[in-house]
This record gives sequence, C-alpha cells and structure tokens, in this order.
Amino acid sequence: MAYRLHQDLWFCRIGQQLIFLDVHADRYFRLPTREESLLVQRLRGNTGVAPLAIADGNQVDRLLSLGFPGEKFTSTPPTRSTMEERHQDAPISLHALPAVAYAIASTQARLRLQPLKNVVSHMQRYRSRRAAKPQRAETTPPPSALEAVDVFNGLRLYVPIAPCCLLDSIAMSMFLARHGIHCQVVFGVTSNPFGAHSWVQAGHVVLNDSVGSVSAYTPIGVF
Repeated sequence: MAYRLHQDLWFCRIGQQLIFLDVHADRYFRLPTREESLLVQRLRGNTGVAPLAIADGNQVDRLLSLGFPGEKFTSTPPTRSTMEERHQDAPISLHALPAVAYAIASTQARLRLQPLKNVVSHMQRYRSRRAAKPQRAETTPPPSALEAVDVFNGLRLYVPIAPCCLLDSIAMSMFLARHGIHCQVVFGVTSNPFGAHSWVQAGHVVLNDSVGSVSAYTPIGVF
C-alpha cells in the first residue's frame, strides 16, 4: 500500500521500514532508525507513542506537518500479465513503429532534460486529455487495449534504445493514452537490499512485465 503526503511525496512500509519517494527531488530516502520506528508505531495507530522530540527543521517535522500518514493509495494486486498470456509469436505489423519509436525517444529526451516531476506531470496531463479514466474499476482491460499493448510490446524490440523500466513504462502510458486507453504507472521498491522498479498496470493486469517480477516490489507511488 502506498501513502501520499502531498502531490510529490509518497511512502510505503516494508516490515518495520518506511521508504519515501520525493518526486520533486527525484530521490528515494529513509529516516534515521529512531524516528522511523516512532512513525511506524504511529502508522499502526498506536496513540500511546510518546511525542517526537525532534529539532526544528528535521525531516520528521515536515512529515508530521503534512498530516502523516496522509492519503492511502491501494493499487490492485496484479494477477495477470499480458506479456505472459498474449500471442507473442503472432505476426507483427510495422505500421505503428514510428508512433512507438516516437513515444520512447521523446520520453527518453524528457527524462534526460527535465526533472522527474515535470515528466510525470506531462504524462498525467496528456492522459487526462486523451484517455478518460474508467467510471468504475475494471479488472481486465478491453480487447482494444490489449491489442494496443501487444503492438507496443512487439515493436519495442525494433527501437534501438536500451530498455529501462521507467522509460518504457512512461512511454507505454503515453502510447496507450494516444489510443484513448487509460492505465497507471506504478513505482515499487524493495528493501535489504534496496531496489526500485516501475511498470504499467490496468486493473489487475500488468502490461509490460511479469506478475512474478512486479510482485517482488511494494508499490510506493501510483501515477
């Protein structure tokens, strides 16, 4: 489960650890052990926890002022993957290759030249204009969406840009939005050792990865 303290600051809990994602600063971070432990207890709803004795300007003060723990975002646990189920051996038409290549190349340029916050905001604005969010949660994307996903995944191999989960996820979201298809980009993390990943999901279906791969990560942000 992911929590959002404000538009740019998210966190999740993994065991006794809290991991934060600051989209504005383009970084993940953790708190010192003592402060983290007290916030975990507050997250559990333990009202008997002693007040935090933190000096002014400490990161914890900022988190509490934002209303820790903030708003909950529960992403649907993935149970299916288009990459594991769809017809990967079906003939691939190259007519959509320019659109796929443009989505990937333009996203790569934005990630190189702009802060992550600007790239994510651009994606969200574009998606809101081109792909209406479903009136109710859909557990399975419609056939037209699955066909567009197959096109992107099949043609991705022909674009001479190194694969990268963040790049490919944002580019797929843009490509699908262009076709009127709404999806979400999920950021996930692991701890001990720390790892970060991102993928595209619609309902309970992962669109550009396997269920096993993404299930190893705890969602920290849903965009």
